Amino acid sequence: MPYYFVRTKVQEVFDMKKVIVVEDEASIREVIGLILGTEFDLRFHATISSFASDIRKQDADLFLLDNMLPDGTGIQLCSHLKKDSLTAHIPVILMSAQINVSKIPHEADLFIAKPFDITDLIRAIRQFA
Repeated sequence: MPYYFVRTKVQEVFDMKKVIVVEDEASIREVIGLILGTEFDLRFHATISSFASDIRKQDADLFLLDNMLPDGTGIQLCSHLKKDSLTAHIPVILMSAQINVSKIPHEADLFIAKPFDITDLIRAIRQFA
């Protein structure tokens, strides 16, 4: 394989927008990975504690957060991210099947109801990442 081809592929990976997904359901993580894995650099976490232990190592372009998580809520995490000077500028998309739209924090850039339409999710991630 010629060097220039390898360099191009490596460079593409570095140019991909990084989306950090906090979602506890493995099937939803898998769907997101299958649909968006070739277009975005996806990082998955099943819990807030897993995400929190890794956040300083990651420069995200977008956070995609489920609301109902085993160790907290996406609403709480969203509020924390928007109050932190290191992450306040990063867009947050919140998704949930069990939330009243009126309870969505004003800090979230977008809310997506579950079950979500794949096309709507792709469009939203492309818009905010």
